[in-house]
Amino acid sequence: MNKIFLKRTNTTIELTSLLDVIFIVLMIVICNQNFEAEKTIEAAQGSVVEAEARIAEADKMMNLAEAVITENTMLKEQVELCTDIFSQVTLVTVSVTYTLSNPRQRVIRISVNDNEPEKLTMLTPAEPHKGFEELTESLKSILEDSAGRPVILSVDRSQILYRDDIELTRILNKFGGYSNLYMRAGTDE
Repeated sequence: MNKIFLKRTNTTIELTSLLDVIFIVLMIVICNQNFEAEKTIEAAQGSVVEAEARIAEADKMMNLAEAVITENTMLKEQVELCTDIFSQVTLVTVSVTYTLSNPRQRVIRISVNDNEPEKLTMLTPAEPHKGFEELTESLKSILEDSAGRPVILSVDRSQILYRDDIELTRILNKFGGYSNLYMRAGTDE
């Protein structure tokens, strides 16, 4: 064994056991440092994972924002196109309605370019053909005024009597010779 003898105090210190204690303390300090370092590394890795998740979320939000901006641009272009549509196309809606209180009195209404429908004429029980003649003349006038533009014609059949529907279909079939007239589905029987 390694021993050191101190002359003044007549004490002998055994170095082996002292070194053992020093190594044990040193091991505890090193292990504690390793444990602290591992905790720090785990915390840093957790922060990195959290930061990557935030970056991924930010990328998603950025892509969503870009998609919204693109969609808004497309919608703006469509709105600009739609505001100009009435200078390129004529939209016509025809309706022949009746009231439940008096189904013998019917009203023909015509709407051009989504304006408020105007009352064209009344169909009277004595002379219903006069009202349909007025409708024919109005449609001819609209088609001639819109000679260079397409005319899209639709019929509101929500409150039409069967006999009026038959007559209206017969009249609309006469307009087949106009190249600028497009009838919306449901106008022919």
